[in-house]
Amino acid sequence: MSWLVYKRGTIEPFRAYLLLFGVYKYFRHDIEASQPRTLYINEGDKLHWSWEKTSFDKFNKQLLDFLKNPRRLSRHFDWLDKTAEPALADCQHLIKTDLTKLSN
Repeated sequence: MSWLVYKRGTIEPFRAYLLLFGVYKYFRHDIEASQPRTLYINEGDKLHWSWEKTSFDKFNKQLLDFLKNPRRLSRHFDWLDKTAEPALADCQHLIKTDLTKLSN
């Protein structure tokens, strides 16, 4: 089994999660690939992360095939818009709220 290995400065786990798993999480309803095996380690001020090459290559191929299909891509962005609607509505409500009138 071969691995693709990357190294850089420390990244907090919640940020690395978005990078390492975000694409899979938000595309899994549209593509059939399984999530690539990943190893993530912070060691001192260095972050090491690895993708298992075979599963990473398979995932990338299926993701690229998906991105080349305008109809599927349009459906995906429609789904993202629908998913984001409640958060955007809450943001609009907050923008219109006079925060000086609220208690601590």
